[in-house]
Amino acid sequence: ITLSDMAGNQRYVFLDHNNQFVADQNAKHTYSNVMRSIHSSLFTENTIINYLVELTACWTIFLILSGTYLLIKKHLISNKSKALHWQKWHAMIGIIIAIPVFVLVLTGLPWSGFMGSKIAGMMDTNGDLGQGELAINPPKSDLNELPWA
Repeated sequence: ITLSDMAGNQRYVFLDHNNQFVADQNAKHTYSNVMRSIHSSLFTENTIINYLVELTACWTIFLILSGTYLLIKKHLISNKSKALHWQKWHAMIGIIIAIPVFVLVLTGLPWSGFMGSKIAGMMDTNGDLGQGELAINPPKSDLNELPWA
């Protein structure tokens, strides 16, 4: 059960199968809320910090895309010089690391301050985005009785 006071503080109360009190926990100290606080505002609950984290995420996307472009543009694999050997290793390790980082950043942006509100607004205007035809237009029946009932 989740209980809230007038100040907005929440506590989770755990009951056993006889509805007897077992334990309670401050909602701010759950694993998911601590992780959200780390990733969105670095424990400060400050909007400026949230925007700086988001700016860093967007800059990371830019660096990944520009590094991938440079890798494709220069064709580093075909050159055999000693100086380009280290560039090749840097590019290959960068691509291996960039793929999961890119996915992580893209999946985190919907919970950020600026982009999160833009994505939420887009989903509000396109509410049926990603839903199948049956979810939008469920089948209807005019029968009042079922023949097998």
